[in-house]
Order: sequence, then C-alpha cells, then structure tokens
Amino acid sequence: MAKNHLVCDKTEIIVTVLMGNQWRNVSITADKIRRIQFDRCKERAFLFKTVDSEKISIEYSPSPAPIVIFKQKEKKYFDDYKKQLEKFAKDNHLTFVDNTR
Repeated sequence: MAKNHLVCDKTEIIVTVLMGNQWRNVSITADKIRRIQFDRCKERAFLFKTVDSEKISIEYSPSPAPIVIFKQKEKKYFDDYKKQLEKFAKDNHLTFVDNTR
C-alpha cells in the first residue's frame, strides 16, 4: 500500500526515505535547501522494461547527495509532491527549476 512520504510545512520539509533497509524521516529546514528540481528521466518499471518518467531532486546541505523521488515509485502522490514543493520553493524564495514543462 502506498503512503505519503513527503510533507511540507511553512519552513520545513519532512521526507521519509529508505536508508539501507529502514524507512527514516529526514527533516530539512528551508535555509538548508540549495535547490528543488523536477526532471524527466528513464525509470525501470518492470524487470527489463524502462519507461519515460519524472523525478524530483532536493539538494540540501550538509548532504553531498540530493534526495531523489521517482514518479513510478510514488505514482499515487507524485503530482501532489510537485505542487507542494513548487509552492514551498516560492514561499521560501528557494532556487526552483522545472525541466518537465
């Protein structure tokens, strides 16, 4: 069963990510976020099949690697994530790039 893995507050994002074999909540305040970006990508849908898809990248400090959310894995909530993050970026004057349009 799919669950919502992203919540945006006024000045904070809470993302549930898979670290190793456990799900963990990562809390990121707006002042730590360097960029939020939406991109097109290829994603493996079935064992040997790849499909056109989209991904969300959230770059923040001090982490060298961004948090990446893929559409196929979060299909039910993905469009809602995009709306929330776009509004969050505008409200907090963050760098926001949408390469999916």
